[in-house]
Amino acid sequence: MSRRSGVHLDWEEKLWYGNAEGVSCTDGDTVITFTSEDELAGRAVTCIAQGRMGHMWFGIDGSGVSRYDGEQFTTGNTHDP
Repeated sequence: MSRRSGVHLDWEEKLWYGNAEGVSCTDGDTVITFTSEDELAGRAVTCIAQGRMGHMWFGIDGSGVSRYDGEQFTTGNTHDP
């Protein structure tokens, strides 16, 4: 089974990429990994984008979408109104 992962270079030239645990971010020196323990919606990150306000958006296969504002995650799913 192939697994798709999102990859995105943000405005600050940090590289965001999906991995087995969730999503990681690197500035070339430091790597930070975010998981469901950080309130990320799930582990299978399939797409990553940066919104107009600079927030990072993550599409998670079967689990909805998460937004990261630089401090915390907000998560929605198909069951949200």
